[in-house]
Amino acid sequence: MISNADIKLAVIKQTVATTMPTTGTLLGVDHVLGSLELYKESERVESNTVKPNRAKALDRRGKDRVMGSFKFRIHKDAAFELMLQSLLGNDWTDVAPTGDANDTLISGVKRVPFALVVTYTDETGTVTRDQALGCEVTKLSFDAENSAGLEGTVEFIAVDLTEGLAGASSLTAQAANASLELLGDEVTNITISGVTLTDYTKLSFSIEQPRDHVHVLGSTLAKGIMASATRNISGSVNYLKPTGATPAFTGAAQAMSFGLGGFYLISTPSVTVQRPKNDFGANVLEAQADVSAGYDNTAATDIMITRLS
Repeated sequence: MISNADIKLAVIKQTVATTMPTTGTLLGVDHVLGSLELYKESERVESNTVKPNRAKALDRRGKDRVMGSFKFRIHKDAAFELMLQSLLGNDWTDVAPTGDANDTLISGVKRVPFALVVTYTDETGTVTRDQALGCEVTKLSFDAENSAGLEGTVEFIAVDLTEGLAGASSLTAQAANASLELLGDEVTNITISGVTLTDYTKLSFSIEQPRDHVHVLGSTLAKGIMASATRNISGSVNYLKPTGATPAFTGAAQAMSFGLGGFYLISTPSVTVQRPKNDFGANVLEAQADVSAGYDNTAATDIMITRLS
């Protein structure tokens, strides 16, 4: 038997989505206990062929799809940064001021596949592993609340999954960053159109890039993965209802940004803020406003993530 506490995750960037790298470093992923989902499912092809005694012919397995997800506590980490690359379809680059580091990630159209290695150790000490190849992130979401861990969820799809390989990977492994996990309290400087309210009580944020498997004749395995729709960036902010004038949420394009500790700054140059709604159910009067981001012509992107340290 295998305990959920003896399951380890690691990822590595791939050059070819169907090939496991033979060199490089596996980046450890500290996931939330019991949150991993990883499976291959086959589309059921039903038969309507009539057989004797009112029976039908056997159903068949059709095309395969590999899907998965896991939860994690957000902190500064190389694996987290690779997940962001895969989701936004681009590389970390050096922008103004140049010469400091590859510190900025904006949305793009590149494929950034990675392999996920899940290592299991059973009660006898026997080690086995599963490998998912050609993984691409389809969604990252998180909720920030006061005095709670900043927990995110990553959803992804993959080209193929091989289960039950013997032993651990021979690649060099790098443990997840030892930096402290962020709290909701450390989501700071939430700013919309230059107005920073100090009394935000909750932030929900989601980046979703729909992707789907591409199948061709001759195999049930996916030929590859392609984006199937435009990216959707959305969320909501809750804040203590101020006396007097409400924040200047105009409904026109407004910039929004917020910090994740001292590690990352997330900026959306153009968001639409819907009309706030009062929440009379809490002990203190709050308001909630939904936001959604779109392409900004000046910034030439819908989102920018900056590595601060």
